Amino acid sequence: MALFGVLIASAPNRFGFWPTLTLCIGRGAGYGLICQYLARHGYLPVYDLESER
Repeated sequence: MALFGVLIASAPNRFGFWPTLTLCIGRGAGYGLICQYLARHGYLPVYDLESER
């Protein structure tokens, strides 16, 4: 999300570069934390490499 944030923030917008970059990084971090929480509590399937052998 950081690279995506830089690309989006580089385009002209009404918020400016830093607020847009911060928003994109914050949304990406929030999404990652929510996915991690859901996976740890069994709501998302977790891929297990050990079971493939």
